[in-house]
Amino acid sequence: MTIDRIKNSLVDELKHYKNFNPFFDDDGWFIIFPGEEDGRRPMNKHIAAITFCQISLKSSDDVITCLRTLVNSNIRLETLNPKLDFDRRRIKVNNTTLRFSIAWYNLKLFIESKNKWKNKTHTSIFKTFNAKPTEFIIEHIII
Repeated sequence: MTIDRIKNSLVDELKHYKNFNPFFDDDGWFIIFPGEEDGRRPMNKHIAAITFCQISLKSSDDVITCLRTLVNSNIRLETLNPKLDFDRRRIKVNNTTLRFSIAWYNLKLFIESKNKWKNKTHTSIFKTFNAKPTEFIIEHIII
């Protein structure tokens, strides 16, 4: 999977983040979309917990679909409520593996919501990029 293919497939989604240039991190992961650690987090919010997510997908088409889904979700959430008590962190890709995480600013919300990724709504979304909840690696950390 080439980085150029990713960028060319997600031109419209990348336009939303005008002040962000995708880059490689020190571990060789391609940071395709920014996250709360790139200046989106309001200064008065502190991270209470983080959920780390990783999924290895079967094809480059599935990667593109998953990335598009994640970014459109970000954009929709930003539009609905810019003062949410959580935010997605950077979205990274390496071949057909994606990593992203959720920063939770409210511990109670984290405890109530941390396993929603297993619900029917999320499971149906995962099907669009040929994934199952059991294929995700999820780690929750309370800060």
